[in-house]
Amino acid sequence: MTRRHKPIFPPWWSWPRTVSDHIERRMLDRGFTHLQLHAMLAHARHIRPSTTDGRFVVDCSLRGRQWRVVLEPQPELQQVVIVTAFSPD
Repeated sequence: MTRRHKPIFPPWWSWPRTVSDHIERRMLDRGFTHLQLHAMLAHARHIRPSTTDGRFVVDCSLRGRQWRVVLEPQPELQQVVIVTAFSPD
């Protein structure tokens, strides 16, 4: 039996989150709500640095489909901006 290990989250993971204008406009097109977006993050499987400095990519799933959520911590405000979410499929 294979056990999934819980990812190790950075210290900013528990900061308040806000959504960017970009993802606000895209949520309906991509088929998820604010609540589902936060649920994806609550069940994140993996987090890694993005190719864009200061951003991180979180591997998640929703309704059996893989998603990647891009986060940008803002240390000066102690908040995390949810930049975008997309399915790599």
